Amino acid sequence: KTVAYCLLTTEGKIQQQGEIRTGKKEILDLVEWIPKSELIIGMESSTYIYPLYDTLNDAGYTVKVANPMKLRRITKDACVTDEKSAEAIGRQLLVNDFPESYMLSKEMRDKRELVRQHMRLTKEKTRLKNQIHAHIAKHNFQLSKRIDTKKSLAELINIPLPKYARIKKVDRHCLNTNVYIITPLLIYTIDA
Repeated sequence: KTVAYCLLTTEGKIQQQGEIRTGKKEILDLVEWIPKSELIIGMESSTYIYPLYDTLNDAGYTVKVANPMKLRRITKDACVTDEKSAEAIGRQLLVNDFPESYMLSKEMRDKRELVRQHMRLTKEKTRLKNQIHAHIAKHNFQLSKRIDTKKSLAELINIPLPKYARIKKVDRHCLNTNVYIITPLLIYTIDA
């Protein structure tokens, strides 16, 4: 992956402009010759901005991230290239008209990702439990326990399905597949 960049002097003259790979070494090599106190780095917020932001921020540079919705006023031209956008972002920094976004700390981003992952796993677990309940209800079978224990999962594997269901083998396969998929999710939830 590459990003466009533009290095401007305080007078607004372009010193360097182009594209660079987003590797840690390449990014730091680009700016290492500039004193940290004299450099302000501006970038547009996107999904992939975090590694770049973290690299520069951890190296001690002042990094500002722009709100992309507010940057629209900068890049209204139809023929705007990434390099021209980089230059426009630099010029916005020079005139102190930079629509800065709040950046969460690494710790907070990690916590948010953990919560999102937990919510996804919980949703998936609920979906699988509902499918299992539908399979066993179709054959009028009742579980002695909720589907939240290892014992109930073992009981599900040994449910005696009616003869017509055994002939098709579809219900048994669907039930077993859902049980095998939900087992690690339940263990994750029980241990967490």
